[in-house]
Amino acid sequence: MLVVMPSGKEGMRVKDLPPLLKACALSDKEKVLRLIHSGADFNQRNVDGNSAVWLSCYSDSIEIIELLAANGANINNQNNDGVTALIYAASAGKLDVVRCLLALGVDDSLATADGFTALDIAASRPVMNLLRQTHAVVRSMA
Repeated sequence: MLVVMPSGKEGMRVKDLPPLLKACALSDKEKVLRLIHSGADFNQRNVDGNSAVWLSCYSDSIEIIELLAANGANINNQNNDGVTALIYAASAGKLDVVRCLLALGVDDSLATADGFTALDIAASRPVMNLLRQTHAVVRSMA
């Protein structure tokens, strides 16, 4: 899978991304705000199907994730491999990003094309524990 991210990081390119995706990948909050006010499509995706939310997760831009969600971005977008922003963040051990996405109401039951959920591939014990707690709360409410 080709990952399109900020230049300067291994295997990453950003030059061909649409402006909103580029701004999210580079954590450029001011540009994201300008693009929101100009009517940018929050749900556009790169060639791999990754959304602005996913790219913001990559760059640990919690403020931008919250901003996108508040403006109607799909926080449950699945890329071409079925990977959501939550699955990516969990697999990368990004505890604060996972916490943010869960607080925004992301669907933690979504799975990759191979059938793995965020809990299945959590990269750290704190992320795994947070996802387990969330699962327990959801199950108790059902």
